[in-house]
Amino acid sequence: KEWKTTLTKNQDSNLGLTIIGSLAYYRTSVLDHAAIKVGTVSRKVKVALLSPNVVVDEYGNKGTWTVVYNQGFEVTVNGRTFFAFSYYKQWEGGISEEAHQQIVERVNSIQSSWTAKVHRPFLNYTHQHLLNLHGGKRSWLAHRPSPSLVSEESKRAVVTLPESLDWRNKDGVDYVSPVRNQGTCGSCYAFSSMGMLESRLRVRTNNQLQVTLSPQDIVSCSHLAQGCAGGFPYLIAGKYGK
Repeated sequence: KEWKTTLTKNQDSNLGLTIIGSLAYYRTSVLDHAAIKVGTVSRKVKVALLSPNVVVDEYGNKGTWTVVYNQGFEVTVNGRTFFAFSYYKQWEGGISEEAHQQIVERVNSIQSSWTAKVHRPFLNYTHQHLLNLHGGKRSWLAHRPSPSLVSEESKRAVVTLPESLDWRNKDGVDYVSPVRNQGTCGSCYAFSSMGMLESRLRVRTNNQLQVTLSPQDIVSCSHLAQGCAGGFPYLIAGKYGK
């Protein structure tokens, strides 16, 4: 059988022993007698963890449990032994992230307008990683400047502009370079800046010059940005690009 697990607190028990917590095993259908890959959940089994190392399953069967270093839990009950990674991860600063499956269950238990699921590309991301994907923390200004007034000359120029323009299909020609993945690094400013410059070179040379510029050079070498903590396209595509 194949299992994965989450750990939750449990203070409701009449078993007579100190309750340490409970484990929820998510069983999946596999043909072999052992498996390590997690598939589609077909059954959920709960067991209670008691002090010092007693486990009781939902049918009243008693067994033993142990923690395998910081990797997960091994449970032996009813003639079977199961091991599952806890899906808890220790990040920098000593903060323990809650299990993703547990968070999903909590979200789905308090609302029904949509269904939360574990999205595997983000399974092991910390909150900081997800924040980096959005470009880092939002900048804050005590007094935001008011937008400048539009001049009469600019108003007249707008009239001559087309209703829409897509450089991916300008008269049947694609001037936009392929999209790349920034991963967990908050470097959207670098990717967008390089993508814009790549496309401008294609437009300027009628697609004859199709270069690939390096966002990594910006993240690692530019003193005008904060690496994976964010930056501004004006300083990168403008000043650093020059």
